[in-house]
Amino acid sequence: MDEIFLKNIWYFGLPSGALKSGQVVHRQISGKPLVFGRTQSGQPFALQDNCPHRGIPLSDGRILGEEIECCYHGWRFSIDGACAEIPALVQSDRVDLSKIQVPPYSIKEQQGIIWVWLGDGDGSETPIPEVPNVGQMQPKIVHELEFPVNIDHAVVGLIDPAHTPHIHESWFWRRPDHRQDKEKSFKPSELGFEMSAHRASNNSSIYKLIGGEPEVQISFALPGVRIESIRAGRNFYCGMTACTPISENTTNTSHFDVVVNGVGRYSQTGSERLCQGVSKAGSIRLYSAI
Repeated sequence: MDEIFLKNIWYFGLPSGALKSGQVVHRQISGKPLVFGRTQSGQPFALQDNCPHRGIPLSDGRILGEEIECCYHGWRFSIDGACAEIPALVQSDRVDLSKIQVPPYSIKEQQGIIWVWLGDGDGSETPIPEVPNVGQMQPKIVHELEFPVNIDHAVVGLIDPAHTPHIHESWFWRRPDHRQDKEKSFKPSELGFEMSAHRASNNSSIYKLIGGEPEVQISFALPGVRIESIRAGRNFYCGMTACTPISENTTNTSHFDVVVNGVGRYSQTGSERLCQGVSKAGSIRLYSAI
């Protein structure tokens, strides 16, 4: 299974808002079961989601202080995976707890997103995808959707410009009778490529919501992260989409919206209003920072 997924790379784990203090969440990434947790002090962590005792998912357990407890026999583990306590042991039992370990995963939390490193080392030398020009501002809206496809098929939608005039069209957005030839400039980046900043298309009326003369810049990086930023004077919008393989034939696609209006006030976007409506039908997971 490992051979079909990219290694030594940062994958989207989950939104920070989906992991409250004292909470545990199960996620499967690249076929691997992971448990994400946040201690009572607010420290996030990720471990393999199996207790080494009887294989019970640790995500069925609970957070006790700065440790995670298995629900079956109460074994406790620190956030680095080291066994901290086995309640059934008596004083005369000679068990070396230091030899009992749950495999840990390196994680980083920034801009309201928790990323997990799958590969060798801790990933400290590899940059994490970052929304530009917003500092540590968190996404205003996060929505997730699972597709029954291999990640390669999911990623194609992020880098295929030919489908845009056919799939992304409506009476207010790229109307069929307003199609026009376009030419864009690209340059390579460390893990992908960047589309150079350019004036927004004048057949995309929704850009007028930002005001001024919008300038668009798009970047793509492995394993499947697309960042689009739009700036018009003091107004700024940025959307990040991350594709994460769950299994060989299932992919999680997550989208994050950050909107800066003028001096930093948040404006509700059409995307958010649409997603709030869809979420009521139960077809996506929706997390809001508002």
